Amino acid sequence: MRKINLAEILWYLLIVILALVDRIIGKTPTIAEMYYYIVGIHRVVLIHIPFFTYLLMRSYLKISRPAIIVRYKSVSAWTHIQLKSLAKIGFRSSIILNLIITFFLASVDISFIWRSEYLMFVLFSLVAQTMGLMLIGILYLNLTNLSNVKFAFVQVILIFLALSSLMRNLTQFAFKDLLLPIWDAMYFYEMKVDVLNDVKYILINIALVFLLQVCYKKYLKQKDWL
Repeated sequence: MRKINLAEILWYLLIVILALVDRIIGKTPTIAEMYYYIVGIHRVVLIHIPFFTYLLMRSYLKISRPAIIVRYKSVSAWTHIQLKSLAKIGFRSSIILNLIITFFLASVDISFIWRSEYLMFVLFSLVAQTMGLMLIGILYLNLTNLSNVKFAFVQVILIFLALSSLMRNLTQFAFKDLLLPIWDAMYFYEMKVDVLNDVKYILINIALVFLLQVCYKKYLKQKDWL
């Protein structure tokens, strides 16, 4: 997962093409509209999550073999390496995505990207998006324990499609905030940072990542790789 492969390039290229089409067709968008064109709910569920999970699946097919796992001193060492890999690809993807976002926001209003508020917006976005992608990744790894790597890929997509549908039906309920979907914790659709609130959800995602990491590690320790 260290090198950018063709699938990852296609992911970024598709984001750019769709954003370019949205930018050219129709009226001139606002800053918020341009941002939503790139990371709106439907784009996240139908493009970002499937492509990111596909990258993990291809990597898992190559490196997650019993003979390779046995080479490591312990299951803990192996899972630690996987978590570091998730962090690296998540951070890299977040950087590239924010560069794309910045380019298209600048095409709407170049002065916007030079504001100090936007710098804080980007910094928080990098952290939130990296943790969100890591959460998706560790969820995928846990699902591979319950099925094969290809079916786990399908399961991840179905889970987030179901969550998207569920959140639409919970719009009128007061406890909707307790079930904040991952895209609302990763992307700031109001185009501003609410420090206390955003830090809260970032910390929740960090806790979920480590909880799922513990579950993943526990399963591997119980499995006989020899």
